Amino acid sequence: MKSIVVDTDILIDYSNAKSEWLEEMLTKSVARQPLVLSVVTISEFLAADQFEKEIEKLKFGKVLKLFRLQDYNLEIAEIVGKLLRQKKKFSGISFPDLVIAATAIYLKAPLATRNLSHFQGIPDLELFKP
Repeated sequence: MKSIVVDTDILIDYSNAKSEWLEEMLTKSVARQPLVLSVVTISEFLAADQFEKEIEKLKFGKVLKLFRLQDYNLEIAEIVGKLLRQKKKFSGISFPDLVIAATAIYLKAPLATRNLSHFQGIPDLELFKP
């Protein structure tokens, strides 16, 4: 079954009870599509001020178990390098977003994001807005 890479904005929406799509995906049966978080997504998410409180870290730890985590590996680094060489074709994208996009390309998985404009023009990247 094909995985779906989840962008940070969707995870933030979910933590604020504003992502019906992710809520539905996480509560479906065991046969649901695997949801993947890049380790960079976790870093971006944990940068929020709310995580200075220990209780929020504990809550996030429980949610995190519902996802498959994808480490930054050599293959993803190579894709990021290739994208950086081509960056003039799709300017304005941040390095964390490039890593998230490269993770989706590496996994041959679509990237679920509301920020479609951040990722427009990246070759071999399948996007969808939940």
